[in-house]
Amino acid sequence: MTRAKRRMLGIRFRTIGGNKFAARGGKDGLFIPSTFTRSKAVVVCEGPTDTAAMLDLGFNAVGRPSCTGGSRLVEELVEGLPVAIFADADGPGKIGAETLARRIMKSNPKTTPVVFWSPENKDAREMVTCGATKEDIMKLIAEAKK
Repeated sequence: MTRAKRRMLGIRFRTIGGNKFAARGGKDGLFIPSTFTRSKAVVVCEGPTDTAAMLDLGFNAVGRPSCTGGSRLVEELVEGLPVAIFADADGPGKIGAETLARRIMKSNPKTTPVVFWSPENKDAREMVTCGATKEDIMKLIAEAKK
C-alpha cells in the first residue's frame, strides 16, 4: 500500500480463506499500480481486486483500502484530474464513495467526481467477472453524470 510518489506505507495480505491483514508497523495506503499516470482520468475503486478488474479493462485505476479508508491519500493523488469513483453496491460502499466525492470537491473545487456502481453486481470485480466490458463501465459513468 502506497501514497502519491510511490511512498510505501504498508503491506496487505489475504489468506486463502479470504481474511485480510497487514504487516505489523505499516499503515493503510492506496493500491497504486505501476501503470498509474497523472495524464488521464482516474477510476477510484474499493480494494485491490476491484482495482485489478478496472486495470484489466484498460482504465487508469487506483484502489482504496476500504470504503472509508484512504480519503486524504486519494485527494492528494487525484488533484486536478477527472475522477470516477466505482462504489461497491452496498450501503457502506455508496456512502463511502459519496463522502470521498464531497471531500475531493472541497479540496479540488475544479474537480467534480462521478460516483457510480453496478446495479446488478456487488462490486467492480464481480461485474468484470460476469463479462462487463470497458464500454459497459463507460456507460455507467455517463449515466451517473446526468
